[in-house]
Amino acid sequence: MLFLLTVCHVYNCIVYVTSRFAAQQLGHQLAMHLRAAHAHLRRHSNLAFGPFGMTADQYVLLTVLEEQGEATQQELVRRCYSDTATIGTMVSLLQAKGFVTRMPHPQDGRALRVSLTPQGVRLARHMRRSSAWVRSELVALFSEKELRTLIEFLARVAGAMHPPRRTQKISQPRIPKLISK
Repeated sequence: MLFLLTVCHVYNCIVYVTSRFAAQQLGHQLAMHLRAAHAHLRRHSNLAFGPFGMTADQYVLLTVLEEQGEATQQELVRRCYSDTATIGTMVSLLQAKGFVTRMPHPQDGRALRVSLTPQGVRLARHMRRSSAWVRSELVALFSEKELRTLIEFLARVAGAMHPPRRTQKISQPRIPKLISK
């Protein structure tokens, strides 16, 4: 029996796999390789940011603010691909260190706007320069065409795997019960 696995409707991509088991194995391999790539990138990044007393996650937050300007904490959750608790903790820590400030949102009295201080801007730029080797190592693995394709594929995965909004329900696949004798 031929099993048809639709990867993406937007790009009209279809992958033909010989069996459901093969499709599950490919999905497992993809997930494990993405996990390994993320873990290794995080370790390399933390080595680069350690001398600053910063982590890869803190660097992401700083650079998102530097590149895109001030944001609410909820906007930072989306932009940094993180969660509310992590962003809240990081913003508090970076504020205590003098790298970010929080100000009341002009239209929403419940929200706070987060922005970089001049010291935070300098730190973000210095960290970017000193960690260029990490990005260079990544880019060196691929030709320009391969890199553009990989970026497109990763954007597709990220788009498909984004967390649902609070109002959306997640449909869980049925997991068969295990029967013990």
